Amino acid sequence: MSPHCGKRVKMTHDLKLLVTDIDGCIGMGEGRPYDLKVILHLAEMNRAARRGGAVPAVTLCTGRPAAYVDAMVQVLNGFLPAVFENGAGLYFPNGYRFAWHPSLGQSATKVIAQARDLLQVGVVETEVGYFQPGKEMSLTLLAMPGYTLADVGRAAADALAGWGLPCRVDVSVTTVEVRFEGLDKGAGLKWLASETGYALSNMIAVGDAEGDITFLQLAGCSAAPANADPAVKAMVDYVSPYAYERGLLDIVEWCQQG
Repeated sequence: MSPHCGKRVKMTHDLKLLVTDIDGCIGMGEGRPYDLKVILHLAEMNRAARRGGAVPAVTLCTGRPAAYVDAMVQVLNGFLPAVFENGAGLYFPNGYRFAWHPSLGQSATKVIAQARDLLQVGVVETEVGYFQPGKEMSLTLLAMPGYTLADVGRAAADALAGWGLPCRVDVSVTTVEVRFEGLDKGAGLKWLASETGYALSNMIAVGDAEGDITFLQLAGCSAAPANADPAVKAMVDYVSPYAYERGLLDIVEWCQQG
């Protein structure tokens, strides 16, 4: 697909669900404030969709942990499941339930615990990086002062090397992610589709980082804000001329006018 930066192009799908990343799309990321006007706009979309209005509902596909996603879905007036921990989990607001991906077997908890122990020694105790709290079936690392995320990624890969764990290390825009092989946001989106009955072709996906490509390429339509990674901009249907949350609102306008 070729991106249409700042252009209105004709939609070919009946878009019923907007699935967006949080960091880099709804907001600017860790430690940065949210624009409450944007939150209110997305919440109103969900209110209208719940009433049967001709607007897509909004849900999330993010690397954030369950508790964070629970809170975000509440403020967005969400009523559909949301993907957390990069596809490892799905939060169901109706009935207040959290589920782990069906591919995660009984050994998953032990594997993550072993990976955490190895990273504790190889990354945390060497003071290269530290864990972001709250994750259960994936791990997120951030850089200590004086180190880069690339440094943390190398240290994490070295710490896990030779142990035969079914995990991969990915360096993103703001974090280093350690997760199970084959379990990503794309797997999470397919799971979301199967649980909700919404066809992938009726979804618009919004993301900004390379780790989002796995779910962006599955949706019927895809878009990115101006701050997105070049690899993301190269494959989505629409690139907003605006960054972060302003870009997300522009994408909402684009898909509603399409």
